[in-house]
Amino acid sequence: MKVAVIGNAPNLSGAKLGESIDKCDKIVRFNDFRIQGFEEDLGSKTTHWCVSAFAVYHLVYKNAKPCDANLGGIGELWVQKQYFNSDGNVAKFVMKYAGVTVDNVRTYNEEIWNKYMKNFGTTPSNGFMGVMTAMEVFKKAQIFIAGFGDGAGHYYDPEHPRGGHNFEKENDVYKYYVKLGDLHFLGE
Repeated sequence: MKVAVIGNAPNLSGAKLGESIDKCDKIVRFNDFRIQGFEEDLGSKTTHWCVSAFAVYHLVYKNAKPCDANLGGIGELWVQKQYFNSDGNVAKFVMKYAGVTVDNVRTYNEEIWNKYMKNFGTTPSNGFMGVMTAMEVFKKAQIFIAGFGDGAGHYYDPEHPRGGHNFEKENDVYKYYVKLGDLHFLGE
């Protein structure tokens, strides 16, 4: 099985990875990702959606549509437990939006979250937790990652704020797992 975990970093713009991404069996995307107009770079499929507190806030309280994809029928919704469980109405709203039941919701591993906080002194990015979750869920799969960068902007909006996380350390962790053969950079 091949899994693509696709972040939102600006290094995806012009990457032309769409065909390679769509050939994967599972495709994990994040927060307010965009596909329309970016198919050549990003493909068109989504099977798993990782949602951060930021995306949930904008979806529920700002009445925003976090992404342009049809999320109905995705395989799983991956979320931060502490935010997802804090308000049952929020959880129900996001599940309805994504077209999933509680049986299709997976929360991030709290042990990984807490270890990150202890070692790096800040919260992990949703992207980082999504990559770690993919490694847990798809143990026997080839996992390819793309779209994780320096933390500046998104491929669809270079001015989009992305802050507070230690992207440099996260990239070091990705490189470590690439050396072990547990992850692969898509397009390399």
